Amino acid sequence: MPAKTETVTGKVASLNDWKSGKGVWVNLEDNPNDFFAYKNKAPKLGEEGTWQVKEGTGIFSDKVELVKKQGGTPEKPAKQENPVAAIESADRVYLTRAEADAVRQNSIERQSAIKTAGALVGELYPREPKFDHEKALDNVRYIADGVLAWIRMDESKLPEPPEEPDEPDTGD
Repeated sequence: MPAKTETVTGKVASLNDWKSGKGVWVNLEDNPNDFFAYKNKAPKLGEEGTWQVKEGTGIFSDKVELVKKQGGTPEKPAKQENPVAAIESADRVYLTRAEADAVRQNSIERQSAIKTAGALVGELYPREPKFDHEKALDNVRYIADGVLAWIRMDESKLPEPPEEPDEPDTGD
C-alpha cells in the first residue's frame, strides 16, 4: 500500500468487476497495490493518468480507492436556463408532508366551494338571452366564499345567525 501518498500515476492494466456490479478492482502497470473504484469513477482499460487516492475503510481497509482522476479538461458546469424557476421548484421540493397535505386539502376545499356555488347560481339565475356573466361570476365568488368559510368553520366570515324572537310573556 502506498505510504501517505495522495496520488498514483500509471496505466490501467486490468479491470475486474465486483460481483455486486457496484464497482471494479483496478490494477495499474508496475504497481503491486490493489485499487478499487466505484462504477461512476472507474477508469477505462488502458487509460493513463494520475488519480487521487484514499485508503479504504471497513472491509476495504487493506485496499486503496481511486477517488478521481487528476488533470485533464475540467467539465463545464451545465448552464442554468432560468434560475428563478429553479428556485421556485426547489421551494416546492422542501415542503414537509404536513405542508403538502395542507396545500392539497386547501385546493380540494376551494374546488368544492366553487363547484357548489356555480351549481347553485346556475339553478337560481333565469335563462335569458341577455345573461349578465359578470354579475353571475360575482355571485358565484360570493357564495363560494361563504361555502368555504362554512367548510373551514371560519366564524369571522360566516353570516350572523338571525336573532331569535323574544318569547311572548304568558303572564304566569
